[in-house]
Parts: sequence; C-alpha cells; structure tokens
Amino acid sequence: MPSVEHAILIGDHLQLRAQISSNALQMENPAGRKYGLDESVFERLADGKFGGAEFPIATLNVQRRMHPSIASLVGDTLYPHLQNHESTEAYPDVVGMRRRLFWLDHRHREDSGAQDTSKSNKWEADMVVSLVKHLALQGAYYGREDIAVLTPYLGQLRILRSKFAADFNLVVGEKDMEEIEVQERREMLAGKEAEVHEGNQLRRGKLSDAIRIATVDNFQGEEAKIIVISLVRSNESHKCGFLKTDNRINVLLSRAQHGMYIIGDSETAREGSMWVRVIGMLEKGGNIGPKLALQCPRHPDTDILVEKNEDFRRLAPEGGCTVTCGNPLKCGAYSRSMRLLTHVLRPIVLTAFSQAILARWHAMLLPSTRRMSPFQ
Repeated sequence: MPSVEHAILIGDHLQLRAQISSNALQMENPAGRKYGLDESVFERLADGKFGGAEFPIATLNVQRRMHPSIASLVGDTLYPHLQNHESTEAYPDVVGMRRRLFWLDHRHREDSGAQDTSKSNKWEADMVVSLVKHLALQGAYYGREDIAVLTPYLGQLRILRSKFAADFNLVVGEKDMEEIEVQERREMLAGKEAEVHEGNQLRRGKLSDAIRIATVDNFQGEEAKIIVISLVRSNESHKCGFLKTDNRINVLLSRAQHGMYIIGDSETAREGSMWVRVIGMLEKGGNIGPKLALQCPRHPDTDILVEKNEDFRRLAPEGGCTVTCGNPLKCGAYSRSMRLLTHVLRPIVLTAFSQAILARWHAMLLPSTRRMSPFQ
C-alpha cells in the first residue's frame, strides 16, 4: 500500500501462525513452504524475508506469568533475553505435588486407526484424569482459572471430555466445540455410533468452579495456575506430527503460572529439535522420569510415586496417603477413615448437608462413649 507512511505491528511471531484450511499449504508441510499462506507479514518482516531488509523490532523482555523454572523452558530456547518479574518468584508450591514441573515419561502407544487430526491415547487420558482428580482433592484449586488440561489433538480432547464429564463441570471453548461437533457429524454420516456422554452437562463459555480442557491451538493467550498436558503421540516410528513445530511447543509450554505437568513419550517427541532441548533441560533438573511424585499435605516426607492410573487410588487415596496419622484427632481416634476426612475434606468449607453426612459417618465409626463431631 503505497499510501502508508508509518506502520506498527504488535504480536509475537514465535507463537502460533494463522490457521488455514489446507494442511498441504501450511509452513509446517514441506510442500507448503513455498506458498507460506500461514506466514504473516509480521513474521516475514522479523525474519528479513523482504530482500534481506532488517526492520526495527522492540521486544518486551519481562514476563509476569510463569514461575522461573517453567519460564526457562521457552526462555532458554526461544527468548534468550527473557527476564522474570520478581513476583513470579513468590508463587506458591503446587499442593499435593512434590515438584511444580515434571514430565511423566512413558511408552504406551497411541490408539491405532485414528486420523492425523484426531489422534488419541487412552492411557494418557486416564493418567490425566487421575492427576486432575488428585489436584482437585487438595481443596486448594476451585476456580476456572486454576486448572486447565491441554492436548494437541481434537480426538484426545473428545476422550478427555467423556472421562471428565462424570466428575467435573467442564469448560470447552467455542472453537473446540465447533470442531468437535463437525467431527461428530462426519462420524454419524459415516455410520459410526455416536458417543454418549454421561454425568454433568457440558457447558460452553464461562463457568466458575470448573476444569478447562482445550486443544493447544485454541488456548493461545490464555493461562491457568496449573497446566496438565497430554502429548498423545507414542509410536515405534517416533513421529510426533505437527507437535514438532516450535510455534506450537512455545504456546504449549508458556500457559502455566504455578505448575506444569507433561504426560508423553519423550522418545517420540525428540523428532522436534526444540523438544530435544527442552527434554535436556528437564533431565538436567531431574524433572522427567517414569514415575510422578505426589505429596501428602499432612505427611510431606512420605514418598508417593505413581506410574499408572491405579497407583493414584492405591497410594494416594482421596488425595492423601496411606500412612496413619501419628497424632490423635480431637475425638481421640486414629481411624484411617477419619484420617481421609482430616487430610482432605476439613480444609474445605463444607456445606451443612455435607457436614451432616460426615458427622453421621463419624458416629458410626467410633464407640458411643467417644463420639464427637469431626468439625469441633
């Protein structure tokens, strides 16, 4: 436009590119690089693709979202001058977890028969649900901004939606819901049986006291205190698909404030050069391995290591641990059942109905001469 004398572009060309309908014409596809339909003018200017001309670029170098340990994953790979605001140093530890940053490494293969845009991994989905339940049982994370689950694939999002719906109110963004509905209509037209979701109703838009689930492409610009990530891909050929793109990895790793937990196959992820560097940093800090360390709020020194879905119920029942408390309750009891109440439920502001039920349970558990309300 010859009439333009001064133009100012604002954004981040290292995050997600524009979405176009044809994958064959995207920059991620070798055949589509010569077209570059999803490469913005901003990115071309920043990369000097207009005759090698260098345009002036000013960068904001202070981040106020992520704890420094999380910020380093993108700072040391994409933003070498990134600085952490002092407020991020004061973020609290994640309740119920030994570490605030960890990659649970596994070799459980992705589900076979899925299309490229609908990959899924049921083993990962079960682990994600168990981890989120464990976090919710700590009584510290209630709001919509507290916990979010991200995955690159719509097929995995659908499985997570089904598994979460029985226990949580869910928030799914409008864009993800539209894509899910399109995919379900295609399956119905192809003669596949529609999936039935039981439990709480799925709701669009804003909803308090809920778990957010989203594809990474539709979560750009958002954040949560705790991010749980399901990478999905795990195969013998070590192909991680479009997850190897730096822009997408950048968005995936820069959404968490207090804690981030990645569940994925590191061998498959290493197809992406940025993942190689990220995995190397996690290995150096001891933040990757086949077992995830939980923490009981009342027995923080007790080792709780989970490597499969069943371990959460066996080793961390009701979000606590299996150790009997050494100190008696106010009623004088050491009951393991009452221990579950004191570990998890007492810190929560309970409704009168819940208190009545628990008080009745308490009366059934203890001898009549020693009965006392657990809320006294």
